[in-house]
This record gives sequence, structure tokens and C-alpha cells, in this order.
Amino acid sequence: MSKGRRFPLTLRISAAVGAMLTAVQVVVILIVGAYQSRVVGSLIEEESAQICQARATQLGVLIDKLYLQLLTFASSDKLLSPNRAELGGFIQGLTPYLAGELSGILFAWPDGECITSYAASANVSDQDYFKAIMSEDSNYTVGSPAMSKTISLPVVVLAQAINDREGNKLGILALEVKLDALSDVAASIKVGASGFGWIVDQRGLTIAHKDPGKVMAFNMLESA
Repeated sequence: MSKGRRFPLTLRISAAVGAMLTAVQVVVILIVGAYQSRVVGSLIEEESAQICQARATQLGVLIDKLYLQLLTFASSDKLLSPNRAELGGFIQGLTPYLAGELSGILFAWPDGECITSYAASANVSDQDYFKAIMSEDSNYTVGSPAMSKTISLPVVVLAQAINDREGNKLGILALEVKLDALSDVAASIKVGASGFGWIVDQRGLTIAHKDPGKVMAFNMLESA
């Protein structure tokens, strides 16, 4: 029986060292790959945070713009009229001047009865923004997202107290902001390849989402 071929010692040592170096190289590649993955992930996370911050700023600018329009309307002496029909006509006349993000404007009297720019009426005395101004002595508030009582669409209300010259509250002037406007801002947030932004309120309720079916229907806290 023939003996197997025996390789020189130097060749066997070189092969062993080469294998060891190859293994070390593989480990180094894996470490570098893992490091690069962490760096890329960190960059994506940082970029996403910057995008979210930019959109939050954009949302703040939008609210500030609408608040300025609310204050402009609220400065009119027409709102001091005790004649409800006359005041209602003034509110309806504001329609052409409303920002595109608004579904309407309303005036509510101390009894909760209101008139809107689209000539609808309702009682809003049970709404949080009404209570905040008429019962809790606030002059300005942002209501929780809710279905509008007059147009049955989800809105956020910006409300301003209307006082007479002696400081007595005559009622509330309020802008109804369409949640669609907030959803447009949220939809512009892109996270990674397929991620997207959406907005929830302090209750966990979705108020802006690219899927309209989720708005005012999906609660993040309840699904957790």
C-alpha cells in the first residue's frame, strides 16, 4: 500500500498561517460590516428625527398662521352685536377669507348655541373648548380633535374668547381646522424605505394618517 504524499514542513506552516489570516480577515470584515450597519442605521435614525422635527415646525407655523387669522377676525366690533341674526350674517360673510386648511368658522353664545359660516347651527356647550373658555376662564384654547357637530367631519378647533369693552364674555369665535390639512403634513414625513409619519393626540387617538380610515378611529394606546 502506497504512502500518502508528505508536504514539506514550511509549506504546511504557510498554509496554517494563511488559513489563520483568512479567518482573521473574515472576522474583521464582519466587525466592519456590523459597524457600518450601526453607522447607517444611526444616520437613518438621525435623518428621520430631523425630518420629523422639520414637519413639527411646519405644523407649528400652520397653527400660528391660523391663530393670527382668528385674532384678526376676533378684533371686529361686529362680534359685539347683541343681534344674533346680524352677527350670524357677519360670520357667514367671512367665508371667502378663510384659509384653505379650514372647514369653517363659528360663533358660540354663552348658552352654547352657535352659528357657522356655512349657515348651520348647533349647541356646542358640551365641547371641551367651550368649557375651557366659558367655565375655566381661558381666553384662547385648542380643542381636542372631534367630529364637527355641523358638518360631521373630523376637525380641531382653535377658539378665542370674545369680550365686551368691560371684559365680560359675550361668546366664542372658533376656527374649525380640517384634519386633512394635518394629514398632508404627516404624509410628507418619510422614514427609511417604507416608513411614514402620522400624528396622535395626548389620548393616543390618531388625528392625522395617510389612511383616512385610521383618522379618529385608531387609538395607539388601546392597541398596544
